[in-house]
Amino acid sequence: LEDLQEQMDSRDEKENELKEFVKNNHKNSRDKIVENLEKEAEKFPVFKKLNQARKDVLVEMVFNLGYSRLCGFKKMFAALEKGDYSEAANQMLDSNWHKQVGKRAERLAYFMRIG
Repeated sequence: LEDLQEQMDSRDEKENELKEFVKNNHKNSRDKIVENLEKEAEKFPVFKKLNQARKDVLVEMVFNLGYSRLCGFKKMFAALEKGDYSEAANQMLDSNWHKQVGKRAERLAYFMRIG
């Protein structure tokens, strides 16, 4: 009976170790993905001029669209260069991307507008 209890305890310990490994590995993978998305967003010259909320918007847009498709938002980037965040938000909403993702685009435009 004691052997059975030891085996069960050992199994529980191994299961907990595995859960911890998966949790940490998932967090590390997620962190690397975010880091790579940020590197892509940093390629836009205006990125360093933005506050954190607006940087986060661009990072999410890179995630949604990819870098090359986001490059197509020329009017949005022109507005960002001027510091016209309301117009940048308007340009986000005047896009096929907005039609495709709906509420997500509206939420991101809101944060672009208010910073």
